[in-house]
Amino acid sequence: MTAPTTPAGDKPLPTGWRGPVLPLNTTSGDMRQFMLADGTDPAVRPLPVALSAQGEMWDDHQGSRVVGLVTRAWVQDGHLWAEGPLDLEDEFGAEYARKLGDGFAGWVSADLSDISLEEIPLRSDKSEWAPDELAAAYAAFESGTGDEPDVAGQLLRVHEWKLMGVTGVSSPAFETSRVEPVYGDEFGYGTSSAAEALAASAAEHTGAMIALVPSAEDCARLAIDGYEPADVLHTTLVFLGDAANWSPEQRDALEVAVRALDFICPLSGSVMGHALFNPAGDEPCAVYLAEASGLSAMQSCTYGAIADNVDLPPIPEPYDTFLPHITAGYGLDVSKLTEVGPIRYDRIRIAFADTDVRDIPLEPVTAGLVASSVVYDTADFTMPEPDELTALTVTDDGRVYGHLAQADSCHIGFADVCVSPPTSATGYAYFHQGEISTTEGPLPVGKLTLGTGHAGMRQAARAAAEHYDNTGTAVAVVRCTDGLWGPWLSGRILPGIDDNRIEELRRSGVSGDWRSIQRGSNNLELVAVLAVNVPGFPVPRTRALAASGMRSLIAAGVPPTRKHHVEPEPSITASAIASHVRAELRASAIRESRRETATQRVRAARLAAATRKVGKAL
Repeated sequence: MTAPTTPAGDKPLPTGWRGPVLPLNTTSGDMRQFMLADGTDPAVRPLPVALSAQGEMWDDHQGSRVVGLVTRAWVQDGHLWAEGPLDLEDEFGAEYARKLGDGFAGWVSADLSDISLEEIPLRSDKSEWAPDELAAAYAAFESGTGDEPDVAGQLLRVHEWKLMGVTGVSSPAFETSRVEPVYGDEFGYGTSSAAEALAASAAEHTGAMIALVPSAEDCARLAIDGYEPADVLHTTLVFLGDAANWSPEQRDALEVAVRALDFICPLSGSVMGHALFNPAGDEPCAVYLAEASGLSAMQSCTYGAIADNVDLPPIPEPYDTFLPHITAGYGLDVSKLTEVGPIRYDRIRIAFADTDVRDIPLEPVTAGLVASSVVYDTADFTMPEPDELTALTVTDDGRVYGHLAQADSCHIGFADVCVSPPTSATGYAYFHQGEISTTEGPLPVGKLTLGTGHAGMRQAARAAAEHYDNTGTAVAVVRCTDGLWGPWLSGRILPGIDDNRIEELRRSGVSGDWRSIQRGSNNLELVAVLAVNVPGFPVPRTRALAASGMRSLIAAGVPPTRKHHVEPEPSITASAIASHVRAELRASAIRESRRETATQRVRAARLAAATRKVGKAL
């Protein structure tokens, strides 16, 4: 074939590219490692995926444009290699090809999704702390028999990842990630044309959809050899029709609309049975029947987001009955399906054929491991609530406990009604977004943040979580439970926090941030706890709260500290169990009395407000 030339005709342009895009099992300059066991195939989204390039220097691959395709990826010489055609019909693509051919481009960075990582504490000399070794060192330090451990940073070791694209950059994290121009070769689907390769890859799957995707572990468990691969298993929420009907701008608008729904929590459910769909048709398929709490509501919200956007193309009418399922294979004998049991959906997928697949994680922003190499004592996170209201307390040995708010207190920003701290309908699942290792196994926890202000009143839950993660410092990990006196926190200071920060925490009160999770709902869930310098409720925020229809609630302040003594837990006997039951009944009665009192306050305040309004009208 004749290679295209530059406008001046002096030199032919490369038709494609090839080279290493990611070193494996090697540490980058910013302390990251991407792991892949010997003999293991790399995880890659359905090919082709995009080769992009930046026209200017930006962070996080921003400002990049598509200049070609990735049509093949493989492991070679300790690296993930890739190759594909360049889009010479596009002006920007042709210019990138010229630069690549002349040696002015070629540095690349791999775009990855489905990441699972581990945080490894490092010493000053960059050597790694072993989990047991660091735990022992901290135990010795806390007991006064050893020096404070040298923890000077961390290594992010990525155990799971999936290639979703490659981007040309000027300053790659790995210096060996540089590709070379290829002249005259044909790629992928028997053509060097990007448009033809894209069309060829979409020949089998031409539809578009919004779907829920199970976790990688669940997909591996449910996949049947020779049928639907694990990485394409899903539960369809909305069928969008033919992918060709959606322009790039409409696809982007749909992704924005779905992200705006702000789903931040995975859905847990189960595979409850198996079935054969379309048994008399041309393509009978065996499916897993699935259920999950909130699944139907999520589908309804997704349809609503599409209906609200008038610029999107019309979509097919849905079936009258929504029957959630996961297709295991076409032409598969349903008797081959044996797996049942728990399932966890952790992503929303927007897919246009197999060529444009966009995954939106349902994992919260703070879902990464919290100090994963430290093993904590479970008792620190299950400390019993004392018999009196207790402000945030930090002990000399690093325990943290106290009430977040008083259960029957009234938000002082509302003059005419009593707004008490919301109770969690999920066991504070939206706050317990991290996970630690304890003496009794993994435990979900939340972070106590220091050194930042509250997120904006009108921000959604995910944006609020990002604010605290990006602007503050996590100084402790805690569990939150509904106690007799109010939301009760107990946990421990994080390793490596210096004495100045701990003293600052001691001088502070704690403030909760409650947000509306589901669109249109006034039910609030705790998403963050942070230390504040001055207890009190800022008036501007409470005014924003009243105007926003109670979609978020910021509470700044706790009552004064009272000294208390926690008796050691008695041995479990019949009399102890009976005493515990009586105490629970008394606590339940007190809580009910307090709820009734709060209700009466609200009624009285509303009646007084109405009387004043009538008096003014007269």
